[in-house]
Amino acid sequence: MRPVGVAIIGAGAIALANHLPGLRLCGEDRARVVALCDTDRATLDRAAAQTGITNLSTDFRQTMADDRVDAVIVATPNFTHREIVLAAVAAKKHVMCEKPLALNYQGALEMYRAAEAAGVRHMTAFTYRFVPAMRYMKHLVDAGFIGRAYHFRAQRFQDWDERYLGWRQVKK
Repeated sequence: MRPVGVAIIGAGAIALANHLPGLRLCGEDRARVVALCDTDRATLDRAAAQTGITNLSTDFRQTMADDRVDAVIVATPNFTHREIVLAAVAAKKHVMCEKPLALNYQGALEMYRAAEAAGVRHMTAFTYRFVPAMRYMKHLVDAGFIGRAYHFRAQRFQDWDERYLGWRQVKK
């Protein structure tokens, strides 16, 4: 069986820091990044230089037309997720989309229904559930160390270097 050919749509920091290392853990015999796509040529060129991947495009539709691409990871700005996911599903590509999946319930439902109707695998990237600190918190709850949980609310703010990510917490 050949490895799953994966295209990463959105070749910025989250793709390089999270998705590429995660795919490497699968092993090249199971999954292989076969294409990178980003609308910003400079971002795409930086990602290509860092990864050695040479199949590049600034048009996600062109990337999805490639027969080597079996699945896509959508790691683009939130407002673009719906269009890209629907195009991937229409092209019969399996999809993992960064969160938030959609800007509203209707968009998420449309994406879900389209993927189900197309018979493709689809998921949202909830990578932090595997972070050791998160797993330890779950262990503490499951083991009863904090008593019975009735309600829990958390916010997590994280910025990297000079890149301010607090904008993600502003609705508009």
